Amino acid sequence: MAKKKTSHNIAATLEAAAAQLKISTTVLKTAKAAGCKAFRANGNVDCDKLLEDLASQPAAKNDAPDYYLERAKDIRANRMLKEQKLREREKLVWPIEKIRQAWTRNVIACKTKLATSENAVAVEAAMRLNFTADQITALKEIHAKHNRAAMKELFAGEWGKVVCPACSKEISA
Repeated sequence: MAKKKTSHNIAATLEAAAAQLKISTTVLKTAKAAGCKAFRANGNVDCDKLLEDLASQPAAKNDAPDYYLERAKDIRANRMLKEQKLREREKLVWPIEKIRQAWTRNVIACKTKLATSENAVAVEAAMRLNFTADQITALKEIHAKHNRAAMKELFAGEWGKVVCPACSKEISA
């Protein structure tokens, strides 16, 4: 006599199938989302077909995402986006583009002042202190030596890169 196959029959709902098979509803929802044929349009679940499908894909049990956790993460992300937009409307935060534009403007102004300060200091010192041409040249050299270090620091790293607002090309030293 042939061995009779154990039958779990049909469960009325997904939750009933989970209870009957002792499998989490998360795994069943994942199988349903993957297109398992055990789920019927009227909400019934063919438990035998479901077990066959899950057995053919054993990784589905362990790798199944937690539906409720993913839903909670989605709700949290949407809430955080809404809070961010509210802070922007209330002018509590600035969009990153405005910050980048302000930073670029300030760095360009700083670099320009550093580049022109050598002559400005020499001319003003000559007028106030009655320096000779040799003294002015020496002052320019001293100023240029210290100025180079400051310019190198402004050009160093990612923050030293300045992009022209008009043509979007990088401005270099």
